[in-house]
Amino acid sequence: MSDHLKVDIETFRSYSPRFHGLADRLSDAELKLTGQLQGEGNCWGSDDVGQEFEHGYAPKAQTTFENSTEHSKRLDRVGDAVTLAADAFSRTENDNVNSYGSSGPR
Repeated sequence: MSDHLKVDIETFRSYSPRFHGLADRLSDAELKLTGQLQGEGNCWGSDDVGQEFEHGYAPKAQTTFENSTEHSKRLDRVGDAVTLAADAFSRTENDNVNSYGSSGPR
């Protein structure tokens, strides 16, 4: 086979913490936004216009917060997957070196 895959394992592995950092930042932003919005309370009032606004706003706001939380979890899972992939690349490289010696193709 003339094509082969070359991976700088440590560079690849170094991307994992970035995904976890992004997940943390997104989660922090969501918590801050939620806290500030909840701190405002139902500032749109209880009259007909305020109730109509709340009827349209509240479910969409809840969906937005739930999606943000899910995105944060997904970013964490991507970070975990990067680490697992780097571990697999490393194991494969070690297995190949042990099987064929270090003089094989690189």
